[in-house]
Amino acid sequence: MADMEAGLVKEAIEAARRALREMEASEVPAKLRRVVASSARNLPRPLESGLMDAIDEYEWLRDKALEKLPEDVAGPPRWYLERPDLWEEDLAAAATERAAGSEQRQVDKLTQEVLDLIEQRDQAREKAKALRAVLELERAEHRDVVTSLKQGRKVPVRPLADDRRQVEGLEAENQRLERLVVGQQTRLDKTRAELLRSRRATAPNDDSANVRSNDPVSLARQLDRFAAAALPDAVVIHTTSTLGSPPVADVLSLPPGIAPDAPSAIDYLLTRVEPMWVIVDGYNVSYHLDAAGFSTPAARTKVANGLTRLRARATGKIRVTIVWDSSEQATEGPAVAGIERKFVPDADEEVRRLSHEANGLVVVISTDREVHAGVASGTLVLWSEAFADWMKSH
Repeated sequence: MADMEAGLVKEAIEAARRALREMEASEVPAKLRRVVASSARNLPRPLESGLMDAIDEYEWLRDKALEKLPEDVAGPPRWYLERPDLWEEDLAAAATERAAGSEQRQVDKLTQEVLDLIEQRDQAREKAKALRAVLELERAEHRDVVTSLKQGRKVPVRPLADDRRQVEGLEAENQRLERLVVGQQTRLDKTRAELLRSRRATAPNDDSANVRSNDPVSLARQLDRFAAAALPDAVVIHTTSTLGSPPVADVLSLPPGIAPDAPSAIDYLLTRVEPMWVIVDGYNVSYHLDAAGFSTPAARTKVANGLTRLRARATGKIRVTIVWDSSEQATEGPAVAGIERKFVPDADEEVRRLSHEANGLVVVISTDREVHAGVASGTLVLWSEAFADWMKSH
């Protein structure tokens, strides 16, 4: 029984150590003298393994150990020394039960850690949302100032507050917590697999399909729901009309794990075969590409080029309209590589209006909260950061 889990028969091993220490030095077998000489509270693993081999080999050592074993100690330690009928099967069952209990405690601990991480992530998200709202208000004021300057009016310019740095910090913290959640989920998956293997190895065949609601396997299955809570909610769009062939799906959604402010949201749209209309808040995107020169002709060209690449890589048919703030009356510029351009006094209002005119799947790209709140029902709204980051990597 050299491979027996030492912790299960710890009292028997200690009883054997005490028995050996009380023997005359000449009576102790040579291979056990290092065990007797050891003053460690817990025997080193090699010595402990050697002592367990000797207990298996020498009946006299088991008898002496039984004399030193406290009378109130029963179960595995006593079976290990007395060797009654079927003692090996009883010890194996006890070892399995002990392992299952240890795994369950590990599952409980990991589950709580996942829940704590999810709570921390949610709190960080709420802080980031609040700071984004403040930042968007200041960006709106900044756009008003830019428009006024274009119209020739001199107005006092109040610099944007340094909230972006706080937002970026909170977003970095969100990403760190997401990575921790994924790491903990991986550990949980491994634990769940070990529990399932243990259960299948020990459960009777005629009862293998029935699992009590409070056993480790059942608990492990519940962890899937905890993991699902850590993923961003899917965005669902219901529509009943099309922009052309092939037919539009009844539901368009971002899969679990893809957030509307991540470049992967753009990659996902490019895989869809349904026709769709992508409406872009131009200066909102260019600001995320170059905050200092977001209103220059070069910035507008850069955004248009990015949308051209998006349209070229799309699996399905995509109509793209980009809307720019302009001091002139509403005009439509010439299309560039299939990209429709509109110059209007209020780009936010125009984006909202266009979303209500659409007859099929509509995607709006803007970080402006007022735009989000005013688009037509069923519109899929992606953050400008998603497209800006996608452009930087493609």
